[in-house]
Amino acid sequence: MSNPYDILRKYWGYDSFRGVQADVIQSAMARKDSLVLMPTGGGKSLCYQVPALCNPGLVLVISPLIALMKDQVDQLLARKIPASYIHSGMNHVSIDRELERAAYGNVKLLFISPERLKSDLFQVRLAKMQVSLLAVDEAHCISQWGYDFRPAYQEIAEIKSVLPDVPIMALTATATDKVREDIVNFLELDQPKIFVSSFARKELSYSVLKESDKMRKMVDILSRVKGSTVIYSRSRKNTEVLAAFLKKRGFSTSAYHAGLSYKLRNERQKDWMHNKSRIMVSTNAFGMGIDKPDVRLVVHLDLPESLEEYYQEAGRAGRDGNKAYAVLLFQEADAINLMERFEKSTADTAFIREVYQGLANFFQIAVGQGEFHVFRFDIMEFARRFKFPATKTYHALRELEQEELIVLSSSLHDPSKVKFRVGRDRLYEFSREQPKFAELIKVLLRTYGGIIDDYSRVFEARLAKYLETNEKSVVELLKQLHQYELLFYTERSNLPSLTYLKERLHHANLKLDEKRIDVRRAQRRRNIEAMIEYAQNSEICRQRVLLKYFGEILEENCGCCDHCYGRHDKDLSKDKKLDATERIKKMLTEKEHKLEQIIASFPSSKKDKIVSLLRELLDEGILHLDGNDHIRWKG
Repeated sequence: MSNPYDILRKYWGYDSFRGVQADVIQSAMARKDSLVLMPTGGGKSLCYQVPALCNPGLVLVISPLIALMKDQVDQLLARKIPASYIHSGMNHVSIDRELERAAYGNVKLLFISPERLKSDLFQVRLAKMQVSLLAVDEAHCISQWGYDFRPAYQEIAEIKSVLPDVPIMALTATATDKVREDIVNFLELDQPKIFVSSFARKELSYSVLKESDKMRKMVDILSRVKGSTVIYSRSRKNTEVLAAFLKKRGFSTSAYHAGLSYKLRNERQKDWMHNKSRIMVSTNAFGMGIDKPDVRLVVHLDLPESLEEYYQEAGRAGRDGNKAYAVLLFQEADAINLMERFEKSTADTAFIREVYQGLANFFQIAVGQGEFHVFRFDIMEFARRFKFPATKTYHALRELEQEELIVLSSSLHDPSKVKFRVGRDRLYEFSREQPKFAELIKVLLRTYGGIIDDYSRVFEARLAKYLETNEKSVVELLKQLHQYELLFYTERSNLPSLTYLKERLHHANLKLDEKRIDVRRAQRRRNIEAMIEYAQNSEICRQRVLLKYFGEILEENCGCCDHCYGRHDKDLSKDKKLDATERIKKMLTEKEHKLEQIIASFPSSKKDKIVSLLRELLDEGILHLDGNDHIRWKG
């Protein structure tokens, strides 16, 4: 057993842990169950990554999102730490290969979605694995009161029958008291030690600015707050429009959303990560799992659907501990629009059944077929073909997911894969019969050593370079070889995937739990109402409102949010009024100014208060305004 501090220094280059990390790791090393509540950017992943390297065997990590798994595995591999992940977009052979590696001790961290735990293949391999710790990441997904409920999380505890003595570590960045209670109960944690890092972000200034012209205000903010920035918008189209708008005004800006190709998303993300591009305008498709410590500003142009979602996204600013800003630009119409979107997107059971039947037709799945089959899935094409409203369709699919009939995965680049179906003798014979394929077959055999025994990732552009041809020609040749049944060829894809968790049911046998669907709908409404209440609040410190929502009491105001700066006060304080009056007097003593010049000389956040002060000084005869809007000091 290795020392955690030695592991930390060797692989991460740090000499000490942050906050409660050391205590959490000691608890895991003592084989105790634990619940870890740590805000975004607090370093949750180290809490199970370090024990994985200290103990023999592997840590099994349950995670809900492919993008999160991939990001962590990529980072671990970059540190020479053996890690792997199983996701719904993988074929049976690839899954079996990774599980085999884990069973034979070639992996220290294995990431898997909760839905995969129940598969026969995983159950067989699990019995052969030496698991030292079960880490349940994003554990709030276990509760229907959480904002991202996944029913399969509630069945994780069943794994205890196979791993009875393995400790469980549940981790989340956002959890109300009710969600915490559900995590402990559903995971059947045994007298867990609960570690809570404060959700307070002393370096992060939260503001809600009520603005009629959001674009103008945004440019103003970007001009004053320098550094790496994320701007969130709900619409893919708006991200493109906004990025173009900011580029015209001299800002280095990119747009990011799920509708872009993997290559383009990856290029833009890399440019932003390396500060070649300052501003990323994105839907909420961006940011999950990305660790960029020097983000100085996060701006929301639209209301998120919950405070959990807002806290996660806003919390991507200031992870380096330096001053940062989270700004929500708000109009009262935003609240009305958000509630209207909720009403229009709500899917009743009749529509959910239509969508389920539509999927069967879309993928041509017969009754009794399809269990654990994976399909590339373009939701927009699906909605267009069946004339379904897109947003309502998405929520119907989420309901089918909650009913554990399907699971959706986010868009992920899945490289092309090839495996020969015949031996070398047959390939040699075929090459003589069909010479146009000879060079490609030779290059495949020479470049990918195990391609006859297992699937290999292939890159058509690289093959084209070897063959001195173009990528399109290589793709066509591979497809023809697939048709000749000489090899299996799975072309790369950037589409999300949809996996059937159960065999396709006849519509008459499709049982939907209407009561549970109603409960989820009511919870979603409450989440939206809490978000709107936060945006409309101008009486209470922002940080106190957020912390109270997550069950933490902040004894004093944060001192740095819009409320604490007095931006919503109707009038300036006595001292600030005197200071502003002196400043106006000095300006007008030096030279004559127009009224708008006086107002513009103060921060825009104080505009209304300065207008009120000027009106007061005019009423008292201290100032005089002529017919040309020139103002002078009378005293």
